[in-house]
Formats: sequence, structure tokens, C-alpha cells
Amino acid sequence: IKPFMSTYYNIPIQSHKTSVKGWTSGRTEFSAKHFRFVLDDGVAFEVPLASLTAAQQQRHEAILEFQIDDMAEVNDQVVESMRFFVPGAAASSGSGANSFVSEINERTAVNRISGKAICMIENVKLVVPRGTHDVEFYSSFLRLHGKKFDHKIQYENVQRMHLLTQDDKFVFFVL
Repeated sequence: IKPFMSTYYNIPIQSHKTSVKGWTSGRTEFSAKHFRFVLDDGVAFEVPLASLTAAQQQRHEAILEFQIDDMAEVNDQVVESMRFFVPGAAASSGSGANSFVSEINERTAVNRISGKAICMIENVKLVVPRGTHDVEFYSSFLRLHGKKFDHKIQYENVQRMHLLTQDDKFVFFVL
């Protein structure tokens, strides 16, 4: 295949060592379009940065969320999120995870907000995700901004909305 691709398509084929050890500790390497999880100089897996929709840090964990595949069947298994435990210095609180998430945010546009908010509702108490959040409405998505997390929800991913009342005291809005 290598000579054929080189001759007819002028595409060089490179071989990469892969790792199938099953270990959970390794290092990450970033390129322009991917990041790789490397074990003993072999690539365990590779994640395209364009497939990420969110990258957040919680203590020593880095949480990556992926685009939802609209073409997936009901019984298909898809990766929605990944969590990485990234140890840092003992005195710091999650500095390893913070630098990992910062590196991803610099290379992608997952946490960049383009445009101006159409409307903003402050101090909304939410059950899930728990806590008080500011809800910002943009032209194609809404953003939940809390103390620990930011969530971005595309309007095209909202399938149903419900208003539920409880004991005539509370009204729950469910997306």
C-alpha cells in the first residue's frame, strides 16, 4: 500500500507504534488536530480535537465532552464524555488537570463564546447540574454558567421541554 499511495496519490504513509497494554497511566501529546494518549512510546488512543464540545476541570480530573452523533442508532454505543485523572503537585489543587484543560482550550474553540448574549437570567437554582447558575441565551445555544462548571447546550439537541408543578409551590422546567 505504501508504494501505491506514494506513487499515485503522492501521500506518504507513516507507521506508528500502538500500545494495547491496558494501563491507565501514560502521557498526552498534542498535535494541531489531535491529542494522543501514549503508553511506552506507543499510541493507546487518539482523540480529534474537533470532536470536543466542552473541556472542564474538577479538582484533579479533566472532563472532556464530545459531539453527539445524530446518525447513531438507538442501540449504538457512542462516547459522550471522558474523564482523566491528572495528578498534580501535592500542594496544588488540580494543577495538572488545570494545565491539561488549558492546553485543550487553547487548541480548540470549545469554551469560546462567539457573539453577544440575547438574554441572560441570573441566579437560577438548578437541580441538575446542582447549584446556582446564570443562564445566557445565544442565537444557536444556551450556556449555563456556574461556580464550578460551564455547560453549553445547542438548541438543535433539545428535543422536548416540560413544565412540571409540585404542590402548587414549585415549577420545574425540564429540557
